[in-house]
Amino acid sequence: MTKRQKEFIESALKNINIIQNEVTALLGKENVFQQAVKPLLQSQNSLIALEVSRSHYQSNLTAIRRQLGILNGEISLLSLLTKLMNSNKWITEKWYAEMWLKDYNFAGQDPIIMSFTKSIPNSEFKRNFGADGYLDKSIVEKDVKELADTCTRIKQYTNENITHTKKIKKQIPISESEYKTVLSTIDKLTTKYILLLKQIGITLTPTIQ
Repeated sequence: MTKRQKEFIESALKNINIIQNEVTALLGKENVFQQAVKPLLQSQNSLIALEVSRSHYQSNLTAIRRQLGILNGEISLLSLLTKLMNSNKWITEKWYAEMWLKDYNFAGQDPIIMSFTKSIPNSEFKRNFGADGYLDKSIVEKDVKELADTCTRIKQYTNENITHTKKIKKQIPISESEYKTVLSTIDKLTTKYILLLKQIGITLTPTIQ
């Protein structure tokens, strides 16, 4: 592994950890609101209920917008995917398998089980990220497009109505269905690239007990 490749992977790992924390907080907040807060607000017809609901959605729309930043220095899901797309050959199946297996101790293990276990990360990489020994650029391109296209209207709405103050604000109605689709897309893609960079499969949305 070259020095530049190592530095790129280390930077990507730092970014995905930050993104994971931010998206987990976003989805957790949404989960609490939908399951615990919203039912209470629906039973009330008051300005306070409307303000609580408005504040929640504005906060989450701003958090969604943060995952779409692509300026230099911005850490976001879209920025990370764009970097991976442009440097795809630095993320190899060999590296993925080595990281996946680094904490395994095969001493005294049955050879058949050992062989099967060692084959898992390679099969996992091929299934999710490319069959040519490195990250398939077309897979990341597809994910970048999905993220950008799905979030276009919410990004525009947030820019015009929340993050940028203007005298005349554009009316861009965002439906609950569209909002939930955006959250689902961010959840799916964040989870996918956590698997790529950290070799772990996780669920980002917590369950209310």
